[in-house]
Amino acid sequence: MLHTINTVCHNRGMRIRFAASARRHGIKKDQIRYAIDNATTTREATLPSGDPAYFMVGPDEDGTELEVIAVVEPTGLYVIHAMINRGKE
Repeated sequence: MLHTINTVCHNRGMRIRFAASARRHGIKKDQIRYAIDNATTTREATLPSGDPAYFMVGPDEDGTELEVIAVVEPTGLYVIHAMINRGKE
C-alpha cells in the first residue's frame, strides 16, 4: 500500500479532502498540500479505529516541518491531522 501513497502524492492533480480535525492546529490547506507534495518521510500507520492511514512529514512553503496524517481514498487523500512536527517520527 505504500506504493499507492507515493503514486497518489506525486500526482499533482490528486484530490485532497480535509476533515475539520486537520485544521485544529491552525495549519492552512495550502501548507498541508505543500507538505504532502514535499514529504521527506512517509510511513504506514494504523488509526485507533484500526483503519490504515499514512503519516507524512514535510516542510511547508516557509520551511516549517509539518506532520500530516491522511487516509488514502480511491480518488485521493483525506487529511485528518496536521500540525507542526513534534519530532517524534
